[in-house]
Amino acid sequence: MSFNKLTIICLFLIMFSPGFILGEEIDLEESEVKETTKTVHQSAEPNSLNPNSIELKGGIYYNNDIVSPLASILYQRDLNQNWALGLAITGINLANSQKNEDVGSLNFFGNSNFKARLVPIDFVIAYNFMEGSSFRPFIRGYLGGAIFSASYEGRGGMERKREERFFHGGLGLGFRYFISDNFYAVTEMNANYFDNEFLKKDNTHLYGQVGLGVSF
Repeated sequence: MSFNKLTIICLFLIMFSPGFILGEEIDLEESEVKETTKTVHQSAEPNSLNPNSIELKGGIYYNNDIVSPLASILYQRDLNQNWALGLAITGINLANSQKNEDVGSLNFFGNSNFKARLVPIDFVIAYNFMEGSSFRPFIRGYLGGAIFSASYEGRGGMERKREERFFHGGLGLGFRYFISDNFYAVTEMNANYFDNEFLKKDNTHLYGQVGLGVSF
């Protein structure tokens, strides 16, 4: 048998071998497996579309049988499926609630013309439960500082002011209920610690808050 005929027979066998015929199908199957793996991996990444959220809440501050209104704003960014970091600012209006109390070492007894504010500003670390569900409980830790400011009418009708800054820490428990992929309702209860002589007279510093949030 001549060399040319032997070469043609070998090429014919290779072309019509099962591996050559199925080669394209095998490549397609490998491509489909890679695409499926990529899709599964992307779906396993939590909150990849909406890792940021902003909450606006209102509620009450309770201390030593005194109830004061408050409002807060919180920004949070998810790090993974459970953990998140954020920043929170809370404003507490102490006026109209402590007219017969010492506020920040100042005696306002009988003085109805005072104004007082307490503003904690905190870094937040959160752990979220039941990701992927509409009902998502969470626990949050708050660590930062607080600004206490007061103004009142002194002797002779002159306005006097005082401002103090001190450490604040807190722990919050609550849940978010997602109305849609981007909007949710939120409620939270907080226990707080203020490193201030007046505020340390009573260790009960509680928040109760409800509000709305948006994720993006």
